[in-house]
Amino acid sequence: MASGEYVTNLMNGYLYDYELDDIMTFTVEGVQTLDPGTNIDPEYGLQEATSFLYSFDAVDDDWMYMQVPFILDANDQIKQVYCHILNLTENEFKFNCTIDDVAAQTKDEYTFTLTYVPAK
Repeated sequence: MASGEYVTNLMNGYLYDYELDDIMTFTVEGVQTLDPGTNIDPEYGLQEATSFLYSFDAVDDDWMYMQVPFILDANDQIKQVYCHILNLTENEFKFNCTIDDVAAQTKDEYTFTLTYVPAK
């Protein structure tokens, strides 16, 4: 955070309410879909389900290029980031990624470790 403190739970105070129910799906054909869920802000964030191409690194298959719903580029568009897969099972998708934040007040790069679980 701008204060220098570490955020240990993005769901508690970092992400907006409308980002908390976003759903990611992947197909074996290389299509990733981000769905905003039912809580949609009329001005910000995902407005409808949107699909992108994802890919695994050709050399190191525990790294992939994908979109993360709340990571945006300078034009407030969801951008593709390089992510390290830490765990991928039927019950958990855990990965980390480092992003450049062009608007950062205290540092340029942030590393996030994210854990997604199956939607209920």
